[in-house]
Amino acid sequence: MKIAFSIRAAFLRTPRMVARRPGRFSILLLADFAAYTAMTLIPLAMIWPYMLDPAAMLQLEEGEFFPRALIDLYVRMWLFFGPASLVFWVVSDAAWFRLLTGREAGWFPYRLGRDELRVAGTGLVIWLAGLLANSPLIALIGLLVILDPNNIWAALPLMSVSLVIFFFVWTRVAPMVPHAIVTRTWKPFTVLARARHIWGRLMGAFALLICALMAFSLLYSLVMIAVMVPVMIAGAGTMVAGDPMAGMLSPAFVIMQALNMIFNLVGSLAFIAFARGISAEAAICLDQHQRVQIPVAPPPSGEAVPAAG
Repeated sequence: MKIAFSIRAAFLRTPRMVARRPGRFSILLLADFAAYTAMTLIPLAMIWPYMLDPAAMLQLEEGEFFPRALIDLYVRMWLFFGPASLVFWVVSDAAWFRLLTGREAGWFPYRLGRDELRVAGTGLVIWLAGLLANSPLIALIGLLVILDPNNIWAALPLMSVSLVIFFFVWTRVAPMVPHAIVTRTWKPFTVLARARHIWGRLMGAFALLICALMAFSLLYSLVMIAVMVPVMIAGAGTMVAGDPMAGMLSPAFVIMQALNMIFNLVGSLAFIAFARGISAEAAICLDQHQRVQIPVAPPPSGEAVPAAG
């Protein structure tokens, strides 16, 4: 007997679990937003003094695109924010999947424990699998760029193939991280083998999610163009000599840009939340399927079977 993976249930898992525990999801969402904001603003704050340095600007104007001071700054930023970003990704993924699979542990979303170690190990396996699958294409794209740096269009077909390979790998390994949370075990290769009977539906769910996001983005873009073009035309009449951006600083244009930023943020968070919900549903499906496959051992000969109740 196989436990069927339902695309409808996969899409409903995130809103259903959020409605069941709105307080805990609100805390997790705010914590993620604060962490994302901090990791964005702190590097900008580190680079800003450099951008205000006249000597550094002179180096850039003279064609020195990689001054030593800037390289040193980037190296220090990478050494700090690289490990910090990895740790944040691990604890955030574990926290989200604990809530999406009903295995939440308290109100504080972040912690470092065995769940996080399993997530880190599984993420390493997924990264290696993706790198191995795309390594021939990466090498070929690099060779094309080296042979003809001015013809970047030659690499576009290969980049499209790389995206297709990424989609196949991503959908196949999607249940790995939530499965480690559901079962409290680390068996990424076992999950990879078990997921083959739901792979088709899993790909269909992620394809529908991507298509829905693209359709919504297209609709939003059309609405924004219909509203923003008159605003830009009206702003063009307010331009003054020597300041061509004067008309672009009108309140209406600033509001449009703010709405655009909000849409991008909300759209990204929604896509991540639904993608995690689909992966969580797949992991629960695999766990239930494995449970029904375990045979129930009969009682030893001569012993009575206990009555139900």
